[in-house]
Amino acid sequence: MNWGRVTFAIAAGAMLLSASSVRASTECQDQCEADAVQVFLDCVAMLGPGATNDDIDTCEALSKVARNDCDALCPVDPTNADECSDQCEQEAGVIFDACVEALGPNPTNDQIDVCEAEAHAARAACDVNCPLNCEEQCGKDAQAAFDACLAAIPGTPTQAEEDACDADARALRSACRATCDLPCSERCGKEARAMFDACIAQFGGNPTRAEEDACDAASRAFRDECRAACPSDPDECRDLCEADGTAAFEACVALLGPNPTNDEIDLCEADGHAVRAACEVDCPVDFRDQCRRDSRQLFEDCVAAFGADLTDADEDACKDEARAARDACRAACNPTSKAGGRRHSGSNRRSR
Repeated sequence: MNWGRVTFAIAAGAMLLSASSVRASTECQDQCEADAVQVFLDCVAMLGPGATNDDIDTCEALSKVARNDCDALCPVDPTNADECSDQCEQEAGVIFDACVEALGPNPTNDQIDVCEAEAHAARAACDVNCPLNCEEQCGKDAQAAFDACLAAIPGTPTQAEEDACDADARALRSACRATCDLPCSERCGKEARAMFDACIAQFGGNPTRAEEDACDAASRAFRDECRAACPSDPDECRDLCEADGTAAFEACVALLGPNPTNDEIDLCEADGHAVRAACEVDCPVDFRDQCRRDSRQLFEDCVAAFGADLTDADEDACKDEARAARDACRAACNPTSKAGGRRHSGSNRRSR
């Protein structure tokens, strides 16, 4: 059995797993499992009728490696706080069990208490890195908005000013929690818009340019940080950036009043284009290009697997397999039902 060729085929399968992992996080692990099964079946098929039990075991091992590599590429769902907490609890349990086992057959109560303390400390350290669930994050953001509102007031806030900040923070929290069932990127945009509106409301709805720019900067920073934690693919990211540019343009025109000049509208268009361009800088790499680079590497690995015995026919076969892997990878990058296309409004600002 030419395990060099089998290994190359498995590597090609792994490339497909990488492509499939750009899908939504809720689908990614299921797809990894299905693709790993296919890797195993393809491996067995290549072995033919003379496969031994050891050969089958090798195929299983290669399938597991492909599955693990794929799972590692799956995007993390930042709203899945419960899954993270469960994982922390499991890890703490492993630490406790290992600690007790190391004590021998007759540990004292004090020794067991030490093990429990170590496990609790590990659990706490792990939980710190877990994301908050959506409603908890909304509460945290609302508190931050309240604190920022008070800090922006010169001197000691009056009771009326404090009440106004509290009302704005409560409104922001309510608006945020209303978005908790939305897709992550869309939720970030809506929360940012609510933050921008609440900020503008602090100035009686008629802010100065500097005040408006400050509100815009704060809401954009929040939106970008929020979206950075969201699973994304290039097409969805560009759709969201286009929506942000459109929202910025429309908000700019609305601030011009009923009779804007053409020059003013042109400035708003320029502002919208700038918003979109700045957003697209942070979009992930187009995986079609990655497919091309990976297929080239697969070809080189295939040729290397033959060593000095490589023939022209072998090289042609490597080329064919690399092209097939590249095409299949690109097809996986463009599922028929596009995840993008959702539109939302981000924070906005007036054109300079």
